[in-house]
Amino acid sequence: MSLIRELDELVSPGTVIATNTSPIPIAELAGKVWHPGQVAGVHFFSHVPVMKLVEIIVAPDTHPQTADIVFAFAEKLGKHPIRAKDRSGFIVNFLLVGYLMAAIRMFEEGLASREDIDEGMHGSRHRSPDGPADLGRYGRPRHGLLRRQFDVRGVQARGVRAAAVAQADDRRRPARPEVRTRFYEYDK
Repeated sequence: MSLIRELDELVSPGTVIATNTSPIPIAELAGKVWHPGQVAGVHFFSHVPVMKLVEIIVAPDTHPQTADIVFAFAEKLGKHPIRAKDRSGFIVNFLLVGYLMAAIRMFEEGLASREDIDEGMHGSRHRSPDGPADLGRYGRPRHGLLRRQFDVRGVQARGVRAAAVAQADDRRRPARPEVRTRFYEYDK
């Protein structure tokens, strides 16, 4: 948080400060600067050169002009921006948590195999490029740490309980960060 304070001291009052964070609320960051109306979130998705979608996040104090500037910036980059209010996970990751937790629950309860869960999403009209279990092949730790990154109480309030498989993932994490196991084991 001290970095945003230092940045705030260096820039002029009209400068937009944008962040790509998703677990830290934009309002929390904006509360650390002199001009919170100039702070917004610009949430790019991996792999940035490939993914067109960008979430533009506005906190309660974000000025509409700031949101417009950031939106136009994303369009100039050739991205497809969407607006979201400041909340844990914004739009896409908030929905993704429920999707992944439902897949974990299905697998846990023996309703389907990992492969069938993934193929059900690959081959369905949803046309998901990756099934929920298959997302682990990218080695992105946040998918294995759902209960840490997002407000689990909020997820539970939507009727999705924190599954034992996801919780146990933290305890099973290998000592080497480059080796990660989720539903499947993937070779490097």
